[in-house]
Amino acid sequence: MGEINVCSNHFFEAGFIDLDMNYKQEDYSMLIKNIEDSVTLNVWKNDIGILRLAIFAKDMDLENMIIKVSDFLSSDMEISGTNVKISVINETSAFSLGKGNGDDTSDRKKVFDVVTNYETTNVRKDRFSLVLMEVEIPKDVEAGIYNGKVSVYIEDKPEEVIFLELNLDVKELELNKDIKGFDIELWQYPYSSAEYYGLEPFSTKHLEVLKDIMRIYRYMGSKAITATIVEEAWGGQTYTKNKIAYPSMVRWDKKENGYVYDYSDLDAWIKFNETMGEVEKIALYSISPWNNSIGIHENGEVKFYKFVLKKESDKKIWFDFLTSLANHLEANGWLDKSFIAIDEQGFSEEAFDLVESIKTKNNNGFKISAAMDHFTEKKELAMRVDDLTIGANAATSEQEDFSSMVDLRDKSGLKTTIYSCTGHAPGQFTLSNPVEAYWIIVDAWKRGAKGFLRWALDAWVDNPLIDTSHKMFEPGDCFLVYPDYEKMGALRSFRLVRMQEAIRDIQKAMILDEMGANRRVNDFSLTTRNNEKNLYLSVFETLKASMDVKLFKESLI
Repeated sequence: MGEINVCSNHFFEAGFIDLDMNYKQEDYSMLIKNIEDSVTLNVWKNDIGILRLAIFAKDMDLENMIIKVSDFLSSDMEISGTNVKISVINETSAFSLGKGNGDDTSDRKKVFDVVTNYETTNVRKDRFSLVLMEVEIPKDVEAGIYNGKVSVYIEDKPEEVIFLELNLDVKELELNKDIKGFDIELWQYPYSSAEYYGLEPFSTKHLEVLKDIMRIYRYMGSKAITATIVEEAWGGQTYTKNKIAYPSMVRWDKKENGYVYDYSDLDAWIKFNETMGEVEKIALYSISPWNNSIGIHENGEVKFYKFVLKKESDKKIWFDFLTSLANHLEANGWLDKSFIAIDEQGFSEEAFDLVESIKTKNNNGFKISAAMDHFTEKKELAMRVDDLTIGANAATSEQEDFSSMVDLRDKSGLKTTIYSCTGHAPGQFTLSNPVEAYWIIVDAWKRGAKGFLRWALDAWVDNPLIDTSHKMFEPGDCFLVYPDYEKMGALRSFRLVRMQEAIRDIQKAMILDEMGANRRVNDFSLTTRNNEKNLYLSVFETLKASMDVKLFKESLI
């Protein structure tokens, strides 16, 4: 490796940086002093190793910066350089003073979060660009040290090249991505991409966009999908220019003799997802929509009515609908994986009794899924939930009760996961440091949860490629993928890349534990907290999270 150079030449500097921190252009002087010219990735067979590269322009603009990766060599073995995926990470904006979006123009910070399909980048004078490198390790490769190099140069000045050393330490262990025991569920919002691209929901063109989005989601091993059975299941919290923020996939039409239900969108959504692979869970929102308000199509418009389960006439309307829905789902072979989903604000004996009373012609019924915080106060109802997710802050503050609840539910064949959302720290927002996206998932697993849930995958704001700020929540709270720049499709966020990495590492830990390996286990020094007052982690808290992650990763090698 004698031709490896230092990280600098007359025109630019380049080097590897950490994965954990958000860096902004104002960090130029600090970051350029902390780049590395050599990195060794510890990886398993059938694994993906990731790293970030920074390119710093000096006193001139740079066009078409090229990143080339050699083959990785080890005595008589090699891993092709084509196994490395290069993705330029673009900047987007985020409101920096808390939740909401301010006056729509001021108090914004630029953040590197959009993982593009571009392999080359332009860098303006006195600025830097970031590049994601993902190294795919073949399943059949032999263990050992593989040496390679990364060349960084300007397209029209190839002689001005910087060489960096990239080595792979492949362990005698193989990652099984199908291992069971922990999964991730991200609520989906398919109407968002239809609106963004101006497409008819679930049309052929829209399904092509959804393929891009769901392919990213499925890559994480996720097999749960989200569907709505009433208009505005979440009370208009999502962005839209339409009258209804989140439409129902089931249309309720009021007729003289009662109600007629149109399942066209629901059927299209479920059938589409079946083309993407196995569907294990269909979460149907909701028996208790926000404000107990249901949108009914009547005389050419949507009218909202309050339906209260304690009122017998309203209860009958729900009973008739859910019975129709159950029979429809059963006829299509979907009922056994269908869950009526209930937010905690809708927890009541009446809601549970109603769902459990629904039976099809073949005497089959729904399962129940629910999200809640106050699980100790509502333990009896919690034990009636087939798939229960507890808020990260609640699980942390009541860890002993949470562990007891998980054990009890495990013995009863019930699933328990942890969720994160607005108001939580660590978080997975645009301005959260990337380490947080990794940390919160591993923390959920370490606490005994069988999965991790978050709202949402793809509930886009007006133009997330330009500004991720949300009218109510932290920037980026409602999406982990972005629209594509040049085609109708989707791009990952760097936050999601770290989440993908966390899932792989949890799978490694489960494999080692199954093998009975003497894995070093360290308690995390950081704990989740409510972030209403201090919106993001402090520098000290972020460093604690990074150390937690470092020690966890060391336990896997």
